[in-house]
Amino acid sequence: MTTQNFKKTFRSGSIIFREGEPGTAAYIIEKGMVEIAALQRGERRVMALLTEGEIFGEMALIDDGLRSATATAVQDTEVLVINREYVRDRLDGTDPLLKLFLHVILKRLRELDTDDRRSQSERNPDGERHRDRQQAWDSRDYVLTQLRFQQDLLNAFERREFRPYYQAIVSLETGEIAGLEVLIRWNHPVRGLVSPDEFIGVMEETGLIVPIGLWIFEEACQALLRFQESLPHGRKGPPLYMSINTSSRQFLDQNFIGRIGSVVYDSGVDPRHVVVEITERVLMQDPDRAAIALDKLKELGLRVAVDDFGTGYSSLNYLHRFPIDVLKVDRSFVSSMLLNRKSQGIVRALTELAQINHMEVIAEGIDHRDQINLLQDYGCRYGQGFLFTRPMSEAQMSPLLRTGTHWHELIASPVLLKAEP
Repeated sequence: MTTQNFKKTFRSGSIIFREGEPGTAAYIIEKGMVEIAALQRGERRVMALLTEGEIFGEMALIDDGLRSATATAVQDTEVLVINREYVRDRLDGTDPLLKLFLHVILKRLRELDTDDRRSQSERNPDGERHRDRQQAWDSRDYVLTQLRFQQDLLNAFERREFRPYYQAIVSLETGEIAGLEVLIRWNHPVRGLVSPDEFIGVMEETGLIVPIGLWIFEEACQALLRFQESLPHGRKGPPLYMSINTSSRQFLDQNFIGRIGSVVYDSGVDPRHVVVEITERVLMQDPDRAAIALDKLKELGLRVAVDDFGTGYSSLNYLHRFPIDVLKVDRSFVSSMLLNRKSQGIVRALTELAQINHMEVIAEGIDHRDQINLLQDYGCRYGQGFLFTRPMSEAQMSPLLRTGTHWHELIASPVLLKAEP
């Protein structure tokens, strides 16, 4: 995992870094003032006085150059430190052409005489200078907000503020809970439960999704064993299973799949009872690599589900290539079935397509009882949605499994519909 960023305070007069040193970090000023000065023709020249929100020291992180100036705190100054590893991890994952552009731009910047910086304000009219300054501040505010949020996420992981929640996948034939999908929630100390829509994207960008994703696998496998032990005797249908989401960054990481296998093996859970969910978009992103990754999952004995199916432009062309066990029909089609005949036709076609390819079908986003009747007519055997349960904690889910709650009872219970705060 990328070395974390952190805050640091420099007393007035402290040297933050010296001219000629290798660059190990960049800095964003949170409070205080920093002087940037360099030797030119044997004389010390002050190039800039930087204040709150301004960034310095970033060039040496990108092009391996030595520091071109000395940075000194002229007041007690608090900075957010951006580690070299943090920058390098992101550059390594950047398009090679973009990396080349960055290096060329920085090379040219280094070749500019520092006097050009001073004369720039004279060449720009007041209006342009104000607009440029405002755009720079807007960009800095955005970057600062993102960096602070990333730090909050890392701290949350270390403080174990993330929680697994579970949503029922129901058999429309027997009425029993056939499986569970594990979902992550952030139990923020101030805001309470935070929706993954707010933080999954940032986790993906920063790479934090990989260690947290592995932790979710561990938690879900252990919970599955406890859930299976709590099931009533005489339960019908196949064993209860756990469905676990993976992102593109996880799925295409060669080491991640091996780690999944180790987690499943160490937990003692039957791998046939674990379903790895990927989105259709991930399959289309790199079909060849996806095929290899799916084969490795199947070798481990795991099952594979494609989430949000029907939204991709190449679904039918690639479907036969991949060893897929389950198709999850996207909620956008299911939720509009009762009002839109086209949606009905799509759901029916996708269900028939899955049956032809010997795959199970799960309809997502069920929120009305009449949708169940249509899905049963189409031959869809499983469903998931707020009509049955919202995501809930293990403590809330366990009694439903222990008593063998039927989906008719789930629908009739307003408490279950409000399980997630």
